[in-house]
Amino acid sequence: MSELSQIHLRLKGMSGRAIRYRPLSASEVDAIEVAEERAIAGNKDTLVSEVRRNIAMTGLCSMIKAVSEPCTPEKLAGRPASEGVPEIAPAKWRSVDGMVLKLEFATLFNARDTAALVKLYHAEHSISADEVESLFAGKVSVLED
Repeated sequence: MSELSQIHLRLKGMSGRAIRYRPLSASEVDAIEVAEERAIAGNKDTLVSEVRRNIAMTGLCSMIKAVSEPCTPEKLAGRPASEGVPEIAPAKWRSVDGMVLKLEFATLFNARDTAALVKLYHAEHSISADEVESLFAGKVSVLED
């Protein structure tokens, strides 16, 4: 049993579902990127944004392991959303695999959910320019042995 992270898509205009996920390994991300790039190879009409979107969606479907039924914060032990992600009853969860999730994604998640989940994928698997700058700010010179 591996440890998963959980978020609740509870903001205004979202589905109210929660997801449980695990970040992908570097090799899993590489495999998804190569597969998506191969799928469009030779198709000159494919936009770069389409490839990026397909990579993120395929990655999301691989990293999400469970989806809850829609739950509003009011239905969850009366605790407000500001208190973080409340516990969701086990009966409200459904395990999903990548293939099933890919087929059902549009019926489970709305546009705001999808926008947030795409950002989650990138946050878990990318590094921002600010983060790179911060990382390299600690660079020091050393002598080679």
